[in-house]
Parts: sequence; structure tokens; C-alpha cells
Amino acid sequence: MKKFLIFIIVIALVAPFFTACKKGEDDPFLTIKSRNARLIGEWEMVDYNETSITTTSNTTTTTTTTYSGTTYTNTVVDDNGSDSNTGTVAYSVTFNNDGTFDRVVNITVNNDTYTSVTITTDKGVWYWACKNNELDTKNKEVLVMQLSSQITTFTAGSYNTTDSYTWEGLNCPLEYLKIKGLSSKEITFNMEGKYTDNDPTITYSTTTTAEGNMEK
Repeated sequence: MKKFLIFIIVIALVAPFFTACKKGEDDPFLTIKSRNARLIGEWEMVDYNETSITTTSNTTTTTTTTYSGTTYTNTVVDDNGSDSNTGTVAYSVTFNNDGTFDRVVNITVNNDTYTSVTITTDKGVWYWACKNNELDTKNKEVLVMQLSSQITTFTAGSYNTTDSYTWEGLNCPLEYLKIKGLSSKEITFNMEGKYTDNDPTITYSTTTTAEGNMEK
């Protein structure tokens, strides 16, 4: 009986510690690994769903992109109708112990008369964002991926092209992943954002929402 009471007391003492370490709503309740230790390694995207709605004074365009396993689907709907492409995708990202990351996204689209292949290779640094009261996010709940270089090759039949970009300092593009759950084997996340550009003759606005699931 005494040992049982001691066990209950120990659990009561350490429970607040584990609760404090839990950042995402789907994080494991008990874990001895730090958030960094759980993140570091190679991950593959197994499920991803993104919707972007672009509105101008003339039209509204909705673009939906999904990865389901290795199946890729992209659908664009506007006032003139809809267009859809399907194919295969391989998405992998490695978070390194030194704070850098490497990502490769390989998308093959099967058209009626040809097959196109787009391979994008990204490099950059990753870090955790601090607590933000305005966004209602906790410390180390949002993962920031800051790109330093990107190479994209596109091949369609006999046509091929390569685009290469490098960034430094404040010009680096940033991606923000709100981590819902992070275990040693699975990451679930969502992304939300809005971009508006007021031109003298047109107002351009894009709202994007996405959810994803990655596994080691």
C-alpha cells in the first residue's frame, strides 16, 4: 500500500512537467525525448491537402492540391470551368541536428500527350518560434523553415528547364508549420495564410489553408 501511494505521489509531481512539455494538441502525453530529438531525422509526406482561393475584381480561382500516399492531384476551378491533373509524388524532408534541413519534392504528372516531371530541391535552416499571444501559439509550437536555396527542374517531353534561387538574410522565404502533433514517428501540422496586393487597377488576394501528415 505504501509503495502504491508513493507511485501516485510521483505521478502527481511529474504530470505537470509532461503537460508543460506538450505543445501541440495531438502531442504524446508522456515522452522522455525533447521536441528537437523527436523532430530530427528523415520524414516522408503521406497525406497533404491544400486549398488556395485567389480573388480579383474579375474572377475567383480555387486551387486544390493533395498528396495521398504517392498519388498527386491538382485541381483548378475558376469562372471558366475546371482543370485537373493527376500523377505521382515523392516528398521527403530531413531535419538535421545542426539546424539545417534538406527537402526534395518530385512530382510526375500524366497528361494526354506527354508526361511532365518537376523536381524541387530546397535547403535552409529550421527553428522553433517563440510564444505569440496575438496568434495564440505556444513556445515551440510553430516550426519555422527558412529557405536559403532552391533548384527546380521541369521536364516535359523534349523540353526541360532549370530555375535556381539563393537567398540571404532578411530576404529568405519563410514557411510556418503549426505542429498539431509530434512523436518520434509522426508529424501532423496545419498552415494558414493570406496575401493581399492592392494594385491601382486590381485587388489580388489569396487565402491558403493546408493540413499534412509526415511519417519516418
